[in-house]
Amino acid sequence: MDHWCRKCGERGSSPRPTTCDNCGAGLWVRPKPPPSPGTHAVQVLSALYSFPAFLFAVVYVGFSIMPHYVLNAMGGVMLLVASIKFARATMAMGPAGVRFPEVDVGEMFESRFVWLALVYTVVFTIGPVALLTFSGVAEGGASAVALAGAAGLLFYAPMGLVLMLQSNSIVGLLSFHVGLRLIAHDFVGYLGLAGLYALSQGLTWGARSMVDNMHGAAWVVGLMASSTVYAFAMMFTFGVAGLFIRKHARAFDFPVDDADWVLAMDHHAGPAAPAPSPARPQAGPVLVGTLVMDDDDDDDDPPPVVGRLVE
Repeated sequence: MDHWCRKCGERGSSPRPTTCDNCGAGLWVRPKPPPSPGTHAVQVLSALYSFPAFLFAVVYVGFSIMPHYVLNAMGGVMLLVASIKFARATMAMGPAGVRFPEVDVGEMFESRFVWLALVYTVVFTIGPVALLTFSGVAEGGASAVALAGAAGLLFYAPMGLVLMLQSNSIVGLLSFHVGLRLIAHDFVGYLGLAGLYALSQGLTWGARSMVDNMHGAAWVVGLMASSTVYAFAMMFTFGVAGLFIRKHARAFDFPVDDADWVLAMDHHAGPAAPAPSPARPQAGPVLVGTLVMDDDDDDDDPPPVVGRLVE
């Protein structure tokens, strides 16, 4: 069972933890496994299969197919904002699942989103393509180094996305030492995240490659279809990245899973015993009889009672 100390930050796993070995404070435990990409990716897909998500995709496609680079850029920023907000929704996923968030138009004009998108695109999208191109024309060791660099960036791209969501800054996005340490912490879980990321990116590249061979009206329809695939693939990728952060929220020092943790001593003690029902009072002897009235007004004695005593 995973445990965590709120006082010193110690984390670990043990059968029945109660107190922290470092500071002696009471530990907190997570009785149930948290949402993760491997177990809750279907909930992410169900949130995207909704009317708000389809309505947003229609608006984005409208911006993306316009023959003007400013409108295309606005559509790209809008998609990035929606993907980030969707990732934050999956981070806070509860028992009821996750819903597609509302996108505020005013958030599209925040410069931090533009710079984050630009740096991520240059490093993890254009970078691998440039290295692959260079490996094809280089010779000897330079070609091998470029090929290895491209493979490394492609493998690390999902972690770059995770760090961008966690830190919301360019410095956090480029903190490769932090990302490598987190990959080593849960290598199997990261492989699942990388597999989902590769699947979504493969669908996007496949759809765009088909458009390149189309002409006329078919090209317009193909462009709309590829833009739709790209939008849903990007939002899905951000959503599963949010689940990865939720799974390792303590390692990221990102408090989005407070509801998952309970005090260890309360959890191991089990449910409280029901309060005993109040005891019913014992019935005493009851006098059953008839009150006899006396016509003599001069007698100050109380009126007699004729009857019997019932236990």
